Amino acid sequence: MNSPLTFSSLKYVGILNLAAFYLVACGSVSSTPTSTTLPSLAGETALLTLTKAPWKLVTIQEGSALPSARLKAGIPANHIRLMLGKNQLALTGGCNRLGGEVLLGTDGSFKVPDLSTSTEMACEAERMQADMEMSQYLTKMAFYEVTQKRLKLQGDNKTLSFVTASLSK
Repeated sequence: MNSPLTFSSLKYVGILNLAAFYLVACGSVSSTPTSTTLPSLAGETALLTLTKAPWKLVTIQEGSALPSARLKAGIPANHIRLMLGKNQLALTGGCNRLGGEVLLGTDGSFKVPDLSTSTEMACEAERMQADMEMSQYLTKMAFYEVTQKRLKLQGDNKTLSFVTASLSK
């Protein structure tokens, strides 16, 4: 015959359950440091995030070189703003406003077939060079990775890193 459950036996069952919980919880703890970056977004969520706000260029990295906060033209990267729409992009911060078609895939694919100048201002040589440099970078990008606050474009052994930005800053 089964013995009745008593407070004493329930106490031991509770302790065993608690011990099992701690063993499982502690077993899943990794000794490697966790990343402080947000997970990448995918699919439609990524596309919505891409087109929600303007992006400020932070660094440019070519190959295994250290990331640079300046364009080769000499101007600071953070002068460059990228706005992405459903099928269009606009770029400001060099001399002229550049625009063109952009093909954004839910799989992270990124393609800018061509950029054109929507304004034709005469500026200092370094700012005009920055326009040309950014146009060359963007037309060679093939993939994007986006989180809530960061955008990374990659292609042709180059990486452009952006953060969300305000047009007024």
